[in-house]
Amino acid sequence: MSAASVLTHRQRAGDAAMGVTGSNLIHRQLGWRPRFDRIYSIIETAWAWHRQNPRGYTFQTLPL
Repeated sequence: MSAASVLTHRQRAGDAAMGVTGSNLIHRQLGWRPRFDRIYSIIETAWAWHRQNPRGYTFQTLPL
């Protein structure tokens, strides 16, 4: 079971069985480091945000 399925208790048909990524290239080129470097931490914080914001970002128009 993937990390996302474990943390969200959801799995959809067609979801990838595995994802592979890394931040080594961007660190070498730009010196950037991720705030969270463990896949469970990344998914856990993203899922918590999504539960609190089920409609995603909301944008307000600014008066001209």
